Amino acid sequence: MPITEIAQEVGYSSNQVLARVFAKHQQMSPSDYRRAVRDPVRSITLQWL
Repeated sequence: MPITEIAQEVGYSSNQVLARVFAKHQQMSPSDYRRAVRDPVRSITLQWL
């Protein structure tokens, strides 16, 4: 699901606002998170950065 759709579904005014809030709480961008979930080795690496 595109981040624009997610932002609208959860009530954010734009995908940029959602991305900023997401990055603040997850310490990574939504796209980095998506890649980490798809690649478990990368996920482990990102946890230690």
